[in-house]
Amino acid sequence: MLKTITIHALDGLRRVGVILLALVLFLLQAPPCSVAQETNDPLKNRIKVSFIYNFAKFVTWPKDNNSSNTFSICAIGGEPLYSFLNHLSKVKKIKNKTILILKNPSLNKLKACNILFIGSSESDNLKSILGKLKGLPVLTLGDTKGYERRGVGITLCEVNRKIRFKINPKAISNAGLTASSELLKLGVNVNSGN
Repeated sequence: MLKTITIHALDGLRRVGVILLALVLFLLQAPPCSVAQETNDPLKNRIKVSFIYNFAKFVTWPKDNNSSNTFSICAIGGEPLYSFLNHLSKVKKIKNKTILILKNPSLNKLKACNILFIGSSESDNLKSILGKLKGLPVLTLGDTKGYERRGVGITLCEVNRKIRFKINPKAISNAGLTASSELLKLGVNVNSGN
């Protein structure tokens, strides 16, 4: 009888061990960043705009792009961020330039942007948007899962309820921009096929 109880107890422990092992393997396969998609949460939107502002400090644009007195942050989609971007433009400067916010510029006017935030509502149009930006010194940003693998320079994401970011150095380089080593170290580095 004692032998039977011991065998059943060992079988139960093995099952628990197998379940725990499966759970650990599942967690190891989960991406380090989950999507931080558009939200109406004012705190998260304020943090996203703060990230956008700070990214500009760690990216260098070509010298011939520095002649204007304005630094343009454009947003296609991303409606929850507009009021925070507008507030930013009233209280801050980027690279000693006045911040100009352009809401939903036409594809033909994207060359006026220094930074372009692409909202999740534009996922189906992403290829066309990035095509219009080819060869232009525009830092592309988004908060939609997989954007960084589709050619967007930086994608905001969430880790343990904190906003972080994935960075696609090749997309940034292809835009003629230079990301500082500090920025590359802080982000989750993603290599894409573009």
